[in-house]
Amino acid sequence: MIPSDYVVYLQESDYNIGAANDPEMFSEAMSSKESNLWHNAMKDEMDSMAFNQVWDLVQLPSGVKVIGCRYIFKTKKDS
Repeated sequence: MIPSDYVVYLQESDYNIGAANDPEMFSEAMSSKESNLWHNAMKDEMDSMAFNQVWDLVQLPSGVKVIGCRYIFKTKKDS
C-alpha cells in the first residue's frame, strides 16, 4: 500500500533528465569515453549501499527465484 503522503516529484518520461547519449547497458558505459566516470559512479553507489547496510548476503532458499537488477545510466545536470 502506498502511504497517503507519498509524492512523485519527477517522472523521467515527462522530462528529459539525461543526456541524449547516455548508455543503456553496462557494456556501452564501459566502452564510452566517460567509462572511468561511469565506473566511479557505480563504485560510489555500491560503497554507499555497503556502508548503509541495505542488504544481507544469505543462502538462497530452494524454490526461490533471484530478483534481478540493472543500472540505469543518467547524466546529472547541475549537480
